[in-house]
Amino acid sequence: MKLVMQDLTFAYPGSQPILRGVNLTVVAGDLLALVGANGAGKSTLLSLATGYRTPSGGEVLFDDLPVASLPPQAIAKRVACLEQDRHTTLDFTVREVVAMGRIPHRGRFARETSHDRQSVDEAMELTETVGLAGRSVHSLSGGERQRVYLATALAQDPEALLLDEPTTHFDIRYQMELMEIIAERACSGLAVVVAVHDLNTAAAYAHRIALLQDGRIAADGPPADVLTETAIADAFHARVSVRRDPDTGHVTVIPRPTATGR
Repeated sequence: MKLVMQDLTFAYPGSQPILRGVNLTVVAGDLLALVGANGAGKSTLLSLATGYRTPSGGEVLFDDLPVASLPPQAIAKRVACLEQDRHTTLDFTVREVVAMGRIPHRGRFARETSHDRQSVDEAMELTETVGLAGRSVHSLSGGERQRVYLATALAQDPEALLLDEPTTHFDIRYQMELMEIIAERACSGLAVVVAVHDLNTAAAYAHRIALLQDGRIAADGPPADVLTETAIADAFHARVSVRRDPDTGHVTVIPRPTATGR
């Protein structure tokens, strides 16, 4: 799988562009973290990559095939997306929700095959949602629902996985567990793009970081090359210190408050 975002521009009618000539390439085995200030265009870029939105200019390619030329089912067979705030109004059980990830492969009304069941079971085991299988999705906490929706995405057996702020509802333990699942999937051959707010999470787990600023990719490369004090000050208007963790070797971003306090 090679996902190419080529010279992407996007603007709502009558508005200034949100994205301006974005170029990114993600291949199998990549874990790319997409970072940037609120409103930088991270969610918009992910929605263009899935074909949910149509770019104002440029194109998205899967293995040299334009996304615009592919039917939605063909896209869904190859790309799974975990949205930031996903909801279902119907009262499905957790297993029924996860099984929806198989719809692109078997159709909406076809019976589950043994392969479908295996994909669902493996996705639920990986996300530790087996114990929730019979519960209503409406009865779950925000963090539990997010794990269920990640299981749904993994049950699709996609080639690329796109995630928009997947750790929003999680405490630190579940943030780490979810990011480790994502990292393991990338090591298994998925092309992964994850939009994250937490720069330290991005630095700890991503192979590459792409920094969005003013609708463009301001930097793209290894965490240590992208997360510099100057780049963060420019993109986020925040004063930080950047150090290497002596135990892990990962870049660590430390806020430098301007206000005095205890």
